[in-house]
Amino acid sequence: MKKYIIPLLIVLLCSIIVGGYYQLKKIGITNMSLNKDKPSIQKGDSVNITTQIVSEKKIMEIKYSTREPIPKGDSFTFHVTWDTLYISNIIFKDVYSPTKEEMKNGMYTLVVHPEKTTTYQIQKDYTTGESRILPHEVKVLDEHGIEIK
Repeated sequence: MKKYIIPLLIVLLCSIIVGGYYQLKKIGITNMSLNKDKPSIQKGDSVNITTQIVSEKKIMEIKYSTREPIPKGDSFTFHVTWDTLYISNIIFKDVYSPTKEEMKNGMYTLVVHPEKTTTYQIQKDYTTGESRILPHEVKVLDEHGIEIK
C-alpha cells in the first residue's frame, strides 16, 4: 500500500498543475512573467494588467506653472517641495538659494521673469553629501510666436 502513495501524490500534483495551466489558457491569459521591477500578467494581445511595487517614497517635487513656452514679459513659477530627511537643499544655481526657514520647511515658490529662453540649473543636495543637477528649460516667445534665444 505504501509503495502506491508516492506515485499517486505525484500524479495528483501533476494533474493539478496541468489543470491550472489549461484553465489559465482557457480564460485567455497567454503570457505570464514576473520581473522584479514590474510583475505583470498579460491577457491576449490587447489587455495588460500590471502591478508595480514601489519601494521609494516621493522625496522631491517641482511643479511648473506651465509646460508651454511663455510670451516675453510673462512670469514662470516653480513650486518646489522636498523631504528634508533625504534632501537638505534645492538651489537654482545663479538665481536663487532658499532661506534657512524654507530649508527647514522643505518648500518654497520661485517666480522668474525670463527675457529669453533660459535653462535653469536646479541643484539637489542630498543629506548624504551627494549633489545632482537637473536642468529645466523655459522657452520664451516674442509677439509673433518665435522663440527668443
